[in-house]
Amino acid sequence: MMSGTVSDMTSAKGITEYWRTFWFEPVSAYPLAVFRIAFGLVMLANLLGQYLPHYLLFYGDGAMVSADAIYAHRWLNLPVFDLLFFLPGDPGVQLGFLYATIFLNLLFIFGLATRITTPLLFFFLLSLHNHCPIILHAGDNYSRLVLLFLSLSGSSSGRVLSVDRMLSKDPEASTLIEPVAMRMIQIQFCFIYLINWLYKICGAIWLEGSAVYYATRLTQYWRFDYPAFLDNALASRLLTWSTLVVEAALVVLLWIPRARYLIIVIGVAFHLFLDLTFNLGVFEWFFIVTFLLFVDGSFYEKLFQTKARW
Repeated sequence: MMSGTVSDMTSAKGITEYWRTFWFEPVSAYPLAVFRIAFGLVMLANLLGQYLPHYLLFYGDGAMVSADAIYAHRWLNLPVFDLLFFLPGDPGVQLGFLYATIFLNLLFIFGLATRITTPLLFFFLLSLHNHCPIILHAGDNYSRLVLLFLSLSGSSSGRVLSVDRMLSKDPEASTLIEPVAMRMIQIQFCFIYLINWLYKICGAIWLEGSAVYYATRLTQYWRFDYPAFLDNALASRLLTWSTLVVEAALVVLLWIPRARYLIIVIGVAFHLFLDLTFNLGVFEWFFIVTFLLFVDGSFYEKLFQTKARW
């Protein structure tokens, strides 16, 4: 009886210690910094490539769908955060807001005043998304969550590889951070795969193996004509079922050190194949760069640590 109680206490203590270590034990700041730069570049490409060219079609007084119409159809008529609501609908003012968002994005990439620019970028991006949600893709929603997590981390993402580091009065300051924000992004990342996988296995076309066949019939997303073998039932089944296997593996194997780098390569190849196949803007790249968070900090330290103060 006594040995069982001791064993239970030891087990509970081990779980508590693992929880503390996972969330709070200091880790290298380099993975989060590399991710900040890469993710910021993808957001910049999204703002310049997908928002800027057609911005006034969806924002301002001349928008195809007015802000009033969008607000009238919001779920349960709940309030939302939208700085654009307080600005005139004049095209110059509306474009100025987008340019301000792009400017904040650049500061975020360079890591200047990270503690301030990250939440500001989040609120500006949140306003763009809430003002016209009909143009969003899943990558936009994911970027918003990532910025929220980074905003809660203070200056952690700018601890290294940043202007903040270069301007620091203490060039020998620690390059370790508490990994809370990084863990939240990692968990969110894997949770997306889990939900996608659960959603897919509840659908008959995924279980019977025809989902890829139907997906490749969406000609409006084609980058090029698909090869004839995709019309083959066996090829469709293999690609459909392999998608389920890859997504399930990503949920689990990213957390297992021995399997991590193999599944990172598979995951990156998976998203690159989707990006090559379907024209979805920068959607896939939001997920590709997130794999950088799972690379061990020692790799980045060997790559970046020099005598330079960054």
